[in-house]
Amino acid sequence: MKFFYSPHYRSLQPIVASSEFHDLVHVLLSCQEPPTLRELKAKFPEVSFDKTLDRLIASALIIRKNRRYFLGFPVYTEEDQKQLQESDGFYQEALDWSTQEIADFIKSFTVTSAENKYFYGCLQGVEQGVVYSLTHETFQMITYAEAPWPPTLPAFFEANRQLQNLAVYDELMDLIGDVDPVYYLDQVSVIFERIRKNKKVRSSIFLESLQRLKIVSSELDFLLEEINCDNLKNGRYPPSEKDSFLQRLVIAQLAIRTGSYNTLFFNNI
Repeated sequence: MKFFYSPHYRSLQPIVASSEFHDLVHVLLSCQEPPTLRELKAKFPEVSFDKTLDRLIASALIIRKNRRYFLGFPVYTEEDQKQLQESDGFYQEALDWSTQEIADFIKSFTVTSAENKYFYGCLQGVEQGVVYSLTHETFQMITYAEAPWPPTLPAFFEANRQLQNLAVYDELMDLIGDVDPVYYLDQVSVIFERIRKNKKVRSSIFLESLQRLKIVSSELDFLLEEINCDNLKNGRYPPSEKDSFLQRLVIAQLAIRTGSYNTLFFNNI
């Protein structure tokens, strides 16, 4: 099972990533009758369980009512996915979006996802796209992908922030290390500016990282399509219009259409 949630729940990330949380969700889903505290503690005898349960209740991820315990968030199935794919007009429309319409939606999603409060789970087999954003004062890179942790710059820095040690980023980590993202982006912004002005760019680990990630070519051509934010339709997809489960389902399909993952480059943000 995978869980998707807004930054509001970020402090619970160690709990959500634990096997204990996954087991607890499975127990609450599979019980014919919501369990009592005694029944839960029989399955989770660890001393730390009480504290974990209290934090989950305080965050409304677990509901305690009449001395019984319920899940406080939805868990979506392949049947839920199928119903949306067959009946939702927004999903059907998204399959035919142009590059500009995709850019509108992806950039809007990064804003609404941060502002909206949500938490939900998905069973194995349910498609949910992921989005990673990296922002400088003059530009923004946003990766959207079919599956977590694609080999892109925004995903790399998010993995570092979460202290994820993933083999897909070993080569990049060996090159630039655990560099501060603000410092890194300042350095590459100078490279981008020199490329645009056809000025000489000296060799550095920052340039090499851009070339390895296919952001800049060996001939110093910029490989990502630049999208001017002045042309975007801001606010087209407010949080109340479509829920996060459907939006991530759309993102997964868009990523599959473009080859599992893609990175958009927005300038003049």
